[in-house]
Amino acid sequence: MDLHKYMKRSIFVLAGFLSLSLVAWGQSPSNKLATTSALRQYDYLYNYKKSPKNCVLIGQNLGHKNQILDYYDEYIVKLKNETGHIPAIIGGDLGLEGPLDVDLLGDLFKDHIDHGGMVTLSWQCLDPWTGTYYADDQKRDFKRLMDPTDTLHDKWLAELDDIADVLGQFQERDITVLWRPFSDMNGDWFWWGADSLRAPEDFHHLWQFTYDYLTNVKKLNNLLWVFSINQSKILTNRPSFWLRGDTYFPGEEYVDIVGITLFNDNLEIKDFRDFLDLKRFNKPMALTLCGPTPETADGDYDYMQFFDALQQNFPEIVYANVMHSYANVKLALTDNLNYVQLLSQPCVVNQDEIDLTVKWTSDEEHVLDDIEVFPVPAANQFYVSNPTIIDGPIYVKLTDINGHTAFEKSYDHIYFLEIDVTDVPGGFYFLEMTTQSSSFQKKVVFR
Repeated sequence: MDLHKYMKRSIFVLAGFLSLSLVAWGQSPSNKLATTSALRQYDYLYNYKKSPKNCVLIGQNLGHKNQILDYYDEYIVKLKNETGHIPAIIGGDLGLEGPLDVDLLGDLFKDHIDHGGMVTLSWQCLDPWTGTYYADDQKRDFKRLMDPTDTLHDKWLAELDDIADVLGQFQERDITVLWRPFSDMNGDWFWWGADSLRAPEDFHHLWQFTYDYLTNVKKLNNLLWVFSINQSKILTNRPSFWLRGDTYFPGEEYVDIVGITLFNDNLEIKDFRDFLDLKRFNKPMALTLCGPTPETADGDYDYMQFFDALQQNFPEIVYANVMHSYANVKLALTDNLNYVQLLSQPCVVNQDEIDLTVKWTSDEEHVLDDIEVFPVPAANQFYVSNPTIIDGPIYVKLTDINGHTAFEKSYDHIYFLEIDVTDVPGGFYFLEMTTQSSSFQKKVVFR
């Protein structure tokens, strides 16, 4: 059974039985089976901007594939030596040409995460029609990629299997990835981008199919999905088929973080409606790739100007990921001015300043108040969901109406639990959950 779709149906059906908080769902990552590390990163990113501080995590993009290893030595080691800091976020792209050493990249990412940081990865995937990355005049019907009888479907699944193998190896090492596929889809330069002959709904289906395959078939629970539109090249008088960014949004249940690609000295958004459209989704917001204006990026950009613009114009942004330099285009932090001052700002969060153990719930006595239990009645298993992570130990116990214990277990945290009751006889039971400061009890029915 497709658990993702099953949960959506179950929650809809149970709306009449349970108190469903819209705010609570805003705090939940899309994948209810997300790893503990992914849960903690999402909880941190979601709640950070709700704290009194107007601070931001800074990231440095390190190119694609094995180029990431070289740029790490060139950029990150230099930043560490000159500032004493490592940016909170590192990453790059798993697509494009070149070799990919998963073990070495895994070592790098694991070390960065173990020292407090986060990793973001884009995916410039190959076009199943042409084997390239960029758009041309060819018409592409995305439905063919999802049609099991079409040869393009086999090509697309093979590509998904390849990237799933890489991400799966990262998952085995407990590496959470801020996963940014299909970026800049509202522009027309990538094969998955805007097309005058294709409706935005076709892109929705492509994203949803990819999400479901990687999440539910390949069981990748270490991904936080990042939806990222482009504002750098889009003018207010854009072509008619370049629609507003949120037009391509595939659905809240398929996205964890929303953001914008923005290369502009003053961080000016050409059409500010795009930013407002993304803001309404109540997701963590990011500048997923950013930097100075490329046409004039010759190495004299002041990154304190960048920081001031972030503080003044974008208090909603939780992280900003700076692009690497290429050819004679100087975008990286260390290729420009005042990066030492930037990483030394009290309101810039660096790698060693991220605290994923912070508890955002202010009222400890009510941390279990929003727990949901479904389906009702249950058969072989039931699910327990809580809007935010609650650290353990959490003691879960089922007793029948005569007080006999049918199930008991201790968990490290409560966020989403699948509890197997195959061996529990049908009937009425009491579900009791207890933490050091709170308790929850509910009658459940098994058939």
